[in-house]
This record gives sequence, C-alpha cells and structure tokens, in this order.
Amino acid sequence: VSICSNMDAWLKTHVAEISPTANALYMAGVDAGRLARTRDALVLMLRAIREGYRVLSAHGIPITPKSHRIFQWLPEPLLLVIMRRMVESDTTSIKIGHALGARNEMKTIADELRGLAGTTSISTPATDRLYQYLDANVEPIPAGSSEIPVNWNALWIALGVFAALAASLSLVLC
Repeated sequence: VSICSNMDAWLKTHVAEISPTANALYMAGVDAGRLARTRDALVLMLRAIREGYRVLSAHGIPITPKSHRIFQWLPEPLLLVIMRRMVESDTTSIKIGHALGARNEMKTIADELRGLAGTTSISTPATDRLYQYLDANVEPIPAGSSEIPVNWNALWIALGVFAALAASLSLVLC
C-alpha cells in the first residue's frame, strides 16, 4: 500500500496504461500467451501507452507514480522484452479475467482517453488502431504477427551515448 497525493494523476496514468493493455489483449484474442508471442500487438500496446502519457503531459498531468516514467525513456526494444515478460507473468491471468468481463468498462475508459487526446495536437495512431479491437466482432490479429517495425533509433542513440561516456571516462582515467 502506498499513499498518493495526486490521485487524479494516478488514475489517469492507470487509464493510459490499462486501456492499451486491454485493447492489445483483445487484439490477441484475449490470450496472454498469444499476446506475448505477437510482436505487433506488443508494439502497439507500448506505443499507445506512450501516446497516452504524451496526452497527459500536454494537459499538465504528471505520470504517477514516477517509476512509470520508464516507459517514456527506455528504448522500444528493451521495453518490448520487459512487456513480453510482464504479459507472461502469473498476475496476467487476473488481468485477463477482468478484461474479459469488462469490455464495456474498457470501451468507456478508452473513449475518455481518446476524448482527452482530442483536445490536444497529440497524434494517437497506435491508440486508434487498438481501439477497433474493443468490438468483440473484430477478428484478432494473426498469432505471431510481426509486420510493424520496431524503433531501434533510441537504442542506438543510448549505446552511442554510453560509448562516448566510456571513451571520455577512459581518457580521464589514463
């Protein structure tokens, strides 16, 4: 248990995370194993979470708790590994049960988040693509689909910065 001094920000951060997660789960046929093996669904989930965070930031709403800001700065390939493991965890079965029984609730929070996004200039293509899977009649994405390219740019930049720092440190220490 923890105390949060800004419950509104915490709840909105939770919505920015849970809506894309549930929608990606619907995209994968409400099968956590299939979601973990379907890179396209994971990529869209991660990008939609980031879009949601940008929408919140545009409204001056801080990402709460602060530890969740990791989604904003970790490179996409690393986050995909983390998210795949999260989806495969034991606690996922609880989330799947909730997503199965709460499709109307998930649509409501997705609509609220999209409404908030509509008052900004933030583009939400991943959120918009995942949104269609709230409709139970929409066919899930093929298992294992990996057509969406992963954004490696941030990883290469991070490795370049690390290499530059290591080189600078070695010059100082010599």
